[in-house]
Amino acid sequence: MSTHALGRRLADLARRQAAAAARHAAVNAAVDTEHEKRVAFLMMVPEDLRMAVGIALSDPDGDDALHSWALWPFARWAVAPAGFQFPRALVEWLLARPHAWFLGHHCERCGLGVPLLSTDSRDPSPPPSIVVFPTCPACGGVTSHAANWWTEPPP
Repeated sequence: MSTHALGRRLADLARRQAAAAARHAAVNAAVDTEHEKRVAFLMMVPEDLRMAVGIALSDPDGDDALHSWALWPFARWAVAPAGFQFPRALVEWLLARPHAWFLGHHCERCGLGVPLLSTDSRDPSPPPSIVVFPTCPACGGVTSHAANWWTEPPP
């Protein structure tokens, strides 16, 4: 092999290694960001319920609605105040839900996401209402489907 050919092969190897290192760094950055978000979310869960929530979120066959809530616990326009703790009643309900649910309502005041029950026409004992928390368990504000779609906080 000529010196020129060896130089081209080494340069190609260096380019491939640099590209692999860049991909690896990008993956690590994404993983670190998701880890930080998950830790921030869990810090808002009451301390004695964190382990149960963490286990539920780690289950790959777990509740998709719980995962959705963990990703977006507040409406797009809302920001969790410093030191915010999710209301115990909400977290306990989510961990031991009596019925299938989806994230469909948000508080009109603070933006906290609260569940709605899923219903099916074949359900032998349908719930009297799909609204689980008509008022926010955190601040007492009214919950509504509309608050989910607002683009900015209410006046």
